[in-house]
Amino acid sequence: MRDLLFNLNAIDSYNYVLNKIDKSNFLQWAGLRHSIPSHLKEISLDTPIISPSLITENKIFDIKDKKSKDYYSLLVSKKARPPNIIHKLKSDFNFTTQQFREIFS
Repeated sequence: MRDLLFNLNAIDSYNYVLNKIDKSNFLQWAGLRHSIPSHLKEISLDTPIISPSLITENKIFDIKDKKSKDYYSLLVSKKARPPNIIHKLKSDFNFTTQQFREIFS
């Protein structure tokens, strides 16, 4: 929010940004500034923001501290699960985990 320079008017903020960014367009800059709802422009940036996180498998997944491989592992762990029928097959046929890997590969 600070980067949009809401404390300045659109022209002054654009001129300030123009010195830092070579290729810029006033209409895009003004459109970006006007796309922010008024009630968000007035939020104090000095208030502490809680780190965004989510809870998965009873663990806290802090998105600021994670790397792309952590996101990949999280997504794959949700998708790469054995079929629900395995429990029934294990009880009916006494297959081992290694045998299931061979069957499903």
